[in-house]
Amino acid sequence: MAKVTVEYLTRKKQVIDWPDDEMEDFNYENLQCNLDPDKAVDTGAEFEICELKVNGKDHYF
Repeated sequence: MAKVTVEYLTRKKQVIDWPDDEMEDFNYENLQCNLDPDKAVDTGAEFEICELKVNGKDHYF
């Protein structure tokens, strides 16, 4: 039996209540630190495959 390892991206949406008094420090890094996949919802059933290995070796279609 082949062992298939796949790394993929999916789309999620999350609403964050960001304090108004912290908006002056709002930046990409702060936003990224506050993302929580457990609180996000899937926004579609499409996936983008990033990496695929079959039996430990890179595989391409």
